[in-house]
Amino acid sequence: MSRYSQRESENDDQFNLLANKLSTLRSITEDINNHASHTDVMDSLSNNFDSMLKSVKNSGMRLTRSMNMGTGVWRTVGIVLVLFFIIWTLLKLL
Repeated sequence: MSRYSQRESENDDQFNLLANKLSTLRSITEDINNHASHTDVMDSLSNNFDSMLKSVKNSGMRLTRSMNMGTGVWRTVGIVLVLFFIIWTLLKLL
């Protein structure tokens, strides 16, 4: 009888181990399901970033076009900005 009870105890231990693994697997499956439901949010975010990228590209193209049209004005603006940052840096160091 002791051998029978020892086997029964081992079976119970293995059964509990299997039940714990099944519980873990069920938990992981629920987490995957929760993350899959959040993919709609990720798709929306991706679409928003795509539209923002297109807007930035269009703005860059317009800036390039305007810079090519009036190079003298943009050169003056650039020089003024560079001088401003040089003076600002020098005053900040003092």
